[in-house]
Amino acid sequence: MPRTAVALLTAIALYACAASTPYITTSLQPIDSRFDTRPDTAALTILAHYKPQLDARMNVVIGRTAQALPDGDYNSPIARFTTHAILRYAEQEGIPVDFSLYNIGGLRAGLPQGDIRLLDIYSVYSFDNDVVVLSIQGKYLRELAAFFARTHPQPMGAAELEIAPNGEATLRINGHTLDDDRMYRLVTNNFVGDGGDDMTMLRHAATVEHIGVLFRDAMIRYVQTAKQEITPQP
Repeated sequence: MPRTAVALLTAIALYACAASTPYITTSLQPIDSRFDTRPDTAALTILAHYKPQLDARMNVVIGRTAQALPDGDYNSPIARFTTHAILRYAEQEGIPVDFSLYNIGGLRAGLPQGDIRLLDIYSVYSFDNDVVVLSIQGKYLRELAAFFARTHPQPMGAAELEIAPNGEATLRINGHTLDDDRMYRLVTNNFVGDGGDDMTMLRHAATVEHIGVLFRDAMIRYVQTAKQEITPQP
């Protein structure tokens, strides 16, 4: 086919594609109480069948807190509780670990003072993430510390992060200076273990052990077996 014919057909095709593309506009639609003015009776009928059973289970008290554990940043009471509790859970289950890590975005609420209901735990840990243990070299944890210094830290247990005025980060595990060549065992959730929230250096883990339990269920187990009221850890 002559070049002029090919060029002509190409031009026609491009014009046709451009002409057929619709002009799309978008707008934000708030989802609020206006959508409750005409409730869906079929949906309400389904919910009414299950709600009493669900309420009965979710309102079971499984433990107590000495004080409220509100959410917030990486050092919030609920963040400190979470990283401490998963360490204690691993200890109870005979799983050797060096430190723990969680992501702030995975903490969707805090815990109230007093009785802890099953519903409260589901409110905090609303994602079906699994407990995983990473075996990872210290040099990658050094990258993690530097990443935290550039952005913001995430909750950790049995670990101490120091950020100097010049931005240099120092990470200590159980009070010991980080060893680039040592393999460390990190307990976390599978979202973090997969490099979620831009913690991509964790993908260099030598092994990833799936414990076979939801992170939320591990928290429930810890609260149920606690011999005293829950308090935030330092």
